[in-house]
Amino acid sequence: YPYPVETAPGDTLPFPDDASWAAYQEGGGTLDRDDWRRANVDAFIERLYDAVKAAKPWVK
Repeated sequence: YPYPVETAPGDTLPFPDDASWAAYQEGGGTLDRDDWRRANVDAFIERLYDAVKAAKPWVK
């Protein structure tokens, strides 16, 4: 991740996922935050792959 982003010298912008992280934890999630973020990226890539294959099966 490119976060935290330095917006000014000594001032940083954290990764903006606090609300979804809290919802995950409240829902009984068991992964730590870093693993949860990686799992979200993995799920996104899998959905993207499936969508591309459904639209254009010849694409590798």
